Amino acid sequence: MVGDFVWAGWDYIGECGDGGPEFADYKSEAPEDRIRGGTCRIDVTGKKTPEVDYTRIAFELEKGPKLAVFPVYEKERPGISGWQLTSAKRSWTYPGCEGQETDVEVYARAALVKLYVNGKCVGKRKPNKARAVFRVAYQPGKLTAVSYDASGREIARDTLKTAGKETELRLEPEKLSAKPGEMLYLRVRYTDKNGEIKPMEKHRVSFTAENGTVIGTANGSTYFKGNYAQSEVPTYFGEAQVIVQAGEAGTIRITASDENGSVTAEISCG
Repeated sequence: MVGDFVWAGWDYIGECGDGGPEFADYKSEAPEDRIRGGTCRIDVTGKKTPEVDYTRIAFELEKGPKLAVFPVYEKERPGISGWQLTSAKRSWTYPGCEGQETDVEVYARAALVKLYVNGKCVGKRKPNKARAVFRVAYQPGKLTAVSYDASGREIARDTLKTAGKETELRLEPEKLSAKPGEMLYLRVRYTDKNGEIKPMEKHRVSFTAENGTVIGTANGSTYFKGNYAQSEVPTYFGEAQVIVQAGEAGTIRITASDENGSVTAEISCG
């Protein structure tokens, strides 16, 4: 065997909900709002899901370990089909969920994996098909996975940190220079001051552009009200995306605004 075929690598519009379940708090009652397949390694905004980590480790492009956590506050378990591996996310920031249990997944090519919460070992497993699942009580701080070879020697480790209390709206361009008329992609993220994502931040973000045109927005949810050709978007686990067409030579200024304020990013055009 020299390769694998996955459906899908990059998510797509169509086959709405085919094997890709969605969390209840992101669902819509209107059937027409379900517009994507939802079975993907990379979502429509270009964000890599934990399934990318698993696929790379399963095919020995990396050894791991890599962590993924089922969102602690989510009580409904979307039914996973053969088209999707997991609904876990790469975050250890779930304020208000202290003491609640959740599933932590570790992807690794290793003989043994140990999981630590704030320096205390909370379990060890032998990965099955490069994956180990732990049931863990959420506590803010650090979540660390350590992988070991058959001789007990450490191979590597991966850590997720809890974000701080302060919250920032970030607007991050994919590139800082462009040509007139070029399409520009900017990621919207709610983080702490160190850039740690805050997946429980739910906001509706609107956009304006100077020397450019806002031509679309998107998020990672399989439900989306309206279409992608609009200038505002709700966040999905703390993130979203805006697409802007560059204007003439000069400076392009894109502004993202929510109910608490705004932030501006500049891109040179010439």
